[in-house]
Amino acid sequence: MPTMKSEKFNLYDDALVLLIARWIVAQDSLSEIKDLLFSRQVNWEKVQALLSFHEISSLAYPCLKNLATLIPSLELEKLRHLHYCAVANLLEKENEFCEISIYLGNANIDLVPLKGMAFLFDRIYGGLTGLRSMADIDILVKKERLSDVERILTSSGYQKELGGLKESYWLNNNYHLKFAKSFSPNRSSLLEVHWLLDYPRKIDLLPHLWDRVRQVTSEDKKINLLSPEETLFCLVLHLRRFGRVLSLKSACDCACLLSKYKNLDWDYILKESKRGEMCASLYFRLIQANLFFGLQIPKLVFKEISFFGSRNLIKEFILKNTFRTQQGKDNVIFLKHHFLVYDTIRDSAKMVVNMPQEQFAKFFQIPPYNFLTKILYLSRLVYLPYYAFTLLVRTVICKICKILMRIMGFQ
Repeated sequence: MPTMKSEKFNLYDDALVLLIARWIVAQDSLSEIKDLLFSRQVNWEKVQALLSFHEISSLAYPCLKNLATLIPSLELEKLRHLHYCAVANLLEKENEFCEISIYLGNANIDLVPLKGMAFLFDRIYGGLTGLRSMADIDILVKKERLSDVERILTSSGYQKELGGLKESYWLNNNYHLKFAKSFSPNRSSLLEVHWLLDYPRKIDLLPHLWDRVRQVTSEDKKINLLSPEETLFCLVLHLRRFGRVLSLKSACDCACLLSKYKNLDWDYILKESKRGEMCASLYFRLIQANLFFGLQIPKLVFKEISFFGSRNLIKEFILKNTFRTQQGKDNVIFLKHHFLVYDTIRDSAKMVVNMPQEQFAKFFQIPPYNFLTKILYLSRLVYLPYYAFTLLVRTVICKICKILMRIMGFQ
């Protein structure tokens, strides 16, 4: 396990959050957490904010509940509340997924749960399986059955959400459709129906995915799951979405998967990552698991992963920004990160220029589907370079100011 010093973490708050994440993966850092709490130098306001940002608040309470004498009672109660809310939410979503499975199964439609729901049935988190937070339900179906899926979901009370765009836009430029169902004025659910794991490209990603689907039994129910290798690719490709790209929840997902499946078919993974141009994203995920959780990846794997960018830049980016990421700064972090997770500069630039409208809106923190957004999106070949230039100018000015302040003795 890497030392805290080697990871450049010297703040008690950052260290505590990382140790909690390590406990989530391996349940072996409790003594280090206890020693750190004894110092009484933890800023709980910042810790709570970091846990929330990294989406692991619901998993912190099981880790810390036996150290209650070292934690302010109000702070522990906040974590306990978040924990039980997550459990209740997960039970609701599990029941909802099972209903959807029955509806689609009766029509002989194959579906596979993705991400959080898949981890639940695959017990990726072991005894903590029921505690990982989940915002929505993601399922994968075959594209040729989409019309049947839509008909069944609509008849079951779901409504398709197109965001003011034509359905053809979503089918041709995206990888999923959103459906929402209202259960009460204060309770609704979001379902994402995927037919791909990433935005469509000329390369046919993971062409053998459906042939490699496996089946597990959970409480007398048979559930289809992606193979462990395709599950890893699902996490790898998720790096290319706009959002909290350095979230420790995603890093924990990957680390727990690698911990459970120690005999992955690395030949298949390397072959598909090269063919599908996913090497940089794969390296990002694997080195993240190594740096934060000490997981040993076969040396041959790292040796065989090849891409245009710098491995050192990826490691530096992860170590420097994981605990500096702040809400409101997501677009800056994402822009830097974006040029590290594609195998070539050409692909990075191409994906920026051709990003879907909803990604464009998230990046600039504007409403996704109104008229002004559409105008800006259509003129993105002008707007994006302008934004990048102003960002560069601001960065240079800030650095010059810091240097001048240091010279003048203000820092």
